[in-house]
Amino acid sequence: MDNPKSPSRTAESKLLFQTLEQYWGYSALRGEQENIIFRMLDKVDTLALLPTGAGKSLCFQLPTLIQPGLCLVVSPLIALIQDQVNRLQQKGIKAMGLTGSISQDDLIRLIDNCLYGDYKFLYLSPERLLQEGMKEILQRLPVSLVAIDEAHCISQWGPDFRPSYLELHVLKEWYPGVPLLALTATATDQVQSDILSKLGLPSYAVVKDSFARKKLSLSVRYTQNKEEQLRWLLELNMGPSLVYVGTRKESIRLAEWLNQRGIPSSFFHGGLSSSEKEKQMKAWIRDEKRNMVATNAFGMGIDKSDVRLVVHYDLPENIENYYQEVGRAGRDGLSASAVLLLSKKSLEIQKQRFVDSIPSFEQIKDIYRRLMAYYQVAFAEGKGEVFGFDILDFTRRYSFEPLPVLQALQFLERYGLLALSNQNDPFAQIQVIAARDKVLEFLKQSPFMEPLFTQLLRVYGGILDRPTKVNMYLLARKLKTRTGLLEEQLEFAEIQGMITYFPPNLHMSITLLEAREDDMSLSRVKKELKTFRSMKLRRLEPMQRYAQLDKGCRMHFILQYFSEEHKACGRCDLCVERRIDSPFERAFRRWMLRELQEESRGSRAWLTHLAQIQLKGNSKELGDLPDIIHLPDLFLKQVKYMLDHSFIGMQTDMTYLIKEEGLRFLSEESQ
Repeated sequence: MDNPKSPSRTAESKLLFQTLEQYWGYSALRGEQENIIFRMLDKVDTLALLPTGAGKSLCFQLPTLIQPGLCLVVSPLIALIQDQVNRLQQKGIKAMGLTGSISQDDLIRLIDNCLYGDYKFLYLSPERLLQEGMKEILQRLPVSLVAIDEAHCISQWGPDFRPSYLELHVLKEWYPGVPLLALTATATDQVQSDILSKLGLPSYAVVKDSFARKKLSLSVRYTQNKEEQLRWLLELNMGPSLVYVGTRKESIRLAEWLNQRGIPSSFFHGGLSSSEKEKQMKAWIRDEKRNMVATNAFGMGIDKSDVRLVVHYDLPENIENYYQEVGRAGRDGLSASAVLLLSKKSLEIQKQRFVDSIPSFEQIKDIYRRLMAYYQVAFAEGKGEVFGFDILDFTRRYSFEPLPVLQALQFLERYGLLALSNQNDPFAQIQVIAARDKVLEFLKQSPFMEPLFTQLLRVYGGILDRPTKVNMYLLARKLKTRTGLLEEQLEFAEIQGMITYFPPNLHMSITLLEAREDDMSLSRVKKELKTFRSMKLRRLEPMQRYAQLDKGCRMHFILQYFSEEHKACGRCDLCVERRIDSPFERAFRRWMLRELQEESRGSRAWLTHLAQIQLKGNSKELGDLPDIIHLPDLFLKQVKYMLDHSFIGMQTDMTYLIKEEGLRFLSEESQ
């Protein structure tokens, strides 16, 4: 490595921070970012373990911009590729993503554009990288840095294992002397060891930032009424919130339930159109709707630093996913909270849900063979062929339910037999399934839906008998509305049991990555399926232990999972519970009684007052108050104590007033 004080390093550092200011508007780097960036400039292979929100992409984007050549970025998700490419292009930086079905001629044309058009970034999936002939095509490019995003996908012990990642070691052979940067936000010791081994990196390649979130308060709440508990949390919270739910339908239903109760909420899930995703995201980013209810499809590319609360309405699959999602709170460095809501049956229900979400080998084999028959693919043929896929036609023909088919296809993709991609198809599939009297009652209750149903029943004659293709653009034009609003109405009608609705993006294309060899191909899948099921349940166990934790510290538990030692955080519900049984308790009573000498308040006014004090940076008398999420428990415990000991009383207007015993307590405390 260069001497940090050498003239060349000084000039490089100056250019680095000028570029950072020019494109990102920052004047400084955080944590291990600078160390990693200079390792890239010094051509040192690196595995970077950085927590969510630590700015992983900057670690390869910034060094690429200040040196000649192009950065080749391998990323597992098309949506993630598109998001990062769009962000770079918005900054005026030339970036390209190789996504979707691309012919060989088009691929060569795109690479030529990349080669002769001064492009700085080329993003592609591992499956695309490993396609036949890609080595020769990509080696024409002046690659100066190779980045492997979501590197934990290389490990069978990680939460998102992708077999194609196992072959990425070839990048070291393709580009000798070019630095390789592997990045992840979720790596246990076992996963970390796997990444190093599979990529052929030495142990000293690891650069790790602390995963501790010093101002994040974690808590678990058991309740028999999760809706009301959520409503209470969102009303209490003073800033933007993010609520994670387990299913698409739940994201829509819960957002609707909150909106009906005066709590402005957007919703987000992977089935929304691009325009609708953008609309929902903007409403939340701009604080037009303070709360976002979403599936785990929501997360990548979130550029909102002031999220004050993350709520998990359902138990996440593993610690890695959970900590990544709660890490979206408090990125501005201020206090934030994360709450996991559970009922007594949640743990059992969630475990069964995870088991049910994994298709059986017999299901996968049956669906694969039917798929080959559907496309009339003969044995030993089909490799590289691309087919349009209408899931409703396929499921109707072979009497399958859509969900198991999707799960089986995703599993076949996971193990490299095929690749799925969405197409820009304007057709949705809709069927009216409710009886006439039910529809009439629904329209009476929701008159704003009448123009939509009138149009559907008038124009699409068979819509009562079977799923019918409906052009969303034409329907929106006839109703003189936006497609995004139309999609919301259809989703609402489906939740109410009036229709079945499959949005346009359920129409996909399938690329066969291997020739049809039923027994040979599927025997590998059978072995992997058993391992996958076992590992998924194994990763669920620490999450369940976290949910049932009743002593110690939640932050310490999570960091220990990632092999990082850390003292008790002092902020989680378990730490705060210990803190309340301390001298702080008496200080809080003194403060509350003095406040009551000045003004009587009811419970809601007290909680609002406490929350405002906490947001302003606490009070001199109380010191460091617990996070907002813990204030109600603290308040209610002290109110109960003071009512029981006649320090305070309650008036007819439900406000509290100080009594003689309370005045005596204050007098004794001041002596």
